[in-house]
Amino acid sequence: KALGSPEGAVAVALYEAVTTGAPVVALVGARVYEVLPRGRLTLPCVRLDPPHLYPSAASGMGRFAWELTVMLHVWSEARTHAAAQAIVSALTAALHVQRLVVTGYTMLDCACEAVDAFSEPDADVPDRVLRHHVALYRLTVQA
Repeated sequence: KALGSPEGAVAVALYEAVTTGAPVVALVGARVYEVLPRGRLTLPCVRLDPPHLYPSAASGMGRFAWELTVMLHVWSEARTHAAAQAIVSALTAALHVQRLVVTGYTMLDCACEAVDAFSEPDADVPDRVLRHHVALYRLTVQA
C-alpha cells in the first residue's frame, strides 16, 4: 500500500476512468484536461480540478482513510444546456458509485454530490454564450 497522501493516485484514477469510458469519449473525444490549453478551446471539453484532501471518519482498525473532493468542469457552446448535461451524465456513469482503481489505496466510495449549471460569456468570441456545468464528486480511499 502507498504511504503519504493519495491526491496524485486519485487524480490518475479519475483521469483514466473519464478518458477510457466510451460514453465520455463519444461526447468530448480526447478533450479532457487537467490544465486547459492556451488559446481558443475546441468545445465541448472537460477539465478535472486537482483533488482536495480531508481526513476521513472511515479511518480505523489500523488503517487511515481520506476523503477527497474534486470538481469536474464541462464547457459547451451549444445553444442549450442539453449537450453539457449529456456529458455530465456520461461522467456520472463513469464515476458515480464506481470502484475506481487507485494505485496503493482501496476505493471505499465515489459519489457525485452536486451539479451546478451556468451560462457565461465566451471571453474569446464576443456575443457567444458558453454552457458551463460543474460536478462535485466526493471520494473516500483507505491506505
